[in-house]
Amino acid sequence: MLDNNMKKMIAFSIPMVALVGMTISPLLTITTGKEIKLETKPVDPRDLFRGDYVTLSYQAEEVHESKLDNAVKDYFLEQNASSYRDEPLVVYSVLKENKNGIYEVDKVVTEKPKTGVFLEGEMDYLWIKSDEEIREYAESEKDFESIKANQTADIYYELDKFFVPENTGKELEDAINQVDSVVDFNSEEEGSPAIATIKVRNGHAILTNVEAQD
Repeated sequence: MLDNNMKKMIAFSIPMVALVGMTISPLLTITTGKEIKLETKPVDPRDLFRGDYVTLSYQAEEVHESKLDNAVKDYFLEQNASSYRDEPLVVYSVLKENKNGIYEVDKVVTEKPKTGVFLEGEMDYLWIKSDEEIREYAESEKDFESIKANQTADIYYELDKFFVPENTGKELEDAINQVDSVVDFNSEEEGSPAIATIKVRNGHAILTNVEAQD
């Protein structure tokens, strides 16, 4: 039988072990992860900052359906099921580096890759129409091509917010503004994209830096 002191030690140790466990993966990602760069979606500099941190959307979060593995499509479309599913599908976006040194999604699969650079993410919705269905309401060939080109899947990655040093957020905001100095804030057009530096390890990613695109 355990005495009271031993029971107290065990009770105290359990949350401490849990907290330590929660820090191991981020620490390994920061120290041993591969550093890559991702392009964000165009951002409106007026809406970029929330106090001392920035939250971005990424080009890699919006993937054309042609890059989805059949297993991804089948999860949502099998047996004429709804495009929505109660449980999100865990997917892996395999990345490749383009000529500008930016990583882009090459394909999205359901099986965790054993090698290469990839991001783990989740999908809970997929809307895809066949060519025949698109032609039913496309008014022209140009309209058809436009609809087909915009059949995309949204993928959510748990990329941390990026906290900027105190009183430096305005500098980054100004830098992004200067890249696209002719931004009509009364229009629906968004401003310039930024470049995010990410550390990636085993599918997990941590945002380490954000800078204006050259």
